[in-house]
Amino acid sequence: TVDTVAAVSTIEQNTANTLYDTEGKQVSATALSVGGTYLSKAGYTLKGVITENHLKSAKLTVKKDGTTTLENALDLKTISSSKGSWTDGTKTWTYIQSIAPTGGDGTYTYSLALEDDAGNKTTETLTVKVDTTAPTLIITTPGADQATSTTPMTIRGTVDDAGAGVKKVVYSYADATLSKEAVVNGNSWSHDISFTAEGSFTLYAKAIDNLGW
Repeated sequence: TVDTVAAVSTIEQNTANTLYDTEGKQVSATALSVGGTYLSKAGYTLKGVITENHLKSAKLTVKKDGTTTLENALDLKTISSSKGSWTDGTKTWTYIQSIAPTGGDGTYTYSLALEDDAGNKTTETLTVKVDTTAPTLIITTPGADQATSTTPMTIRGTVDDAGAGVKKVVYSYADATLSKEAVVNGNSWSHDISFTAEGSFTLYAKAIDNLGW
């Protein structure tokens, strides 16, 4: 038997709309792009179907943040029910990714190594960034109880989100409606406020990431 074609596998989310693209839009199809990057708010299950008549091995390696190995060449053909499933006839696999309540946020990378009986090998990858935490925001200007005679006044601050990424910063100063949007540049945000009357004002600001946190 001559076999020069390596095995391939689809990589899918087990349930549609569980994962998000990098802009925070829910992925409605179950099929995912091999080599792609996705976002998640919680745990999820990956699945796939392997195309190969003479499959020798299918092994999955999972790492968190590039350094912590969660699974080292996990044999999908003998996977335990607590971690996923394997259907021999259709060569369908699933892998359950649970997320720890504390310290679970991070970047999860999946490497699926396939080999057939002829020795053909291939590796398919996927990345999922898990983010269950709201961004952090600091107002640097104005300071507490700061007085000014300048209008417009530039408000400034810093913002950080290690997971899905900052989508926008909203603010208000007459009330807490957060109806205005600031300019975000990297980890900094700012905007000009024009006051139409004297008085004391409270500045409210909030950062929102690509997953809506």
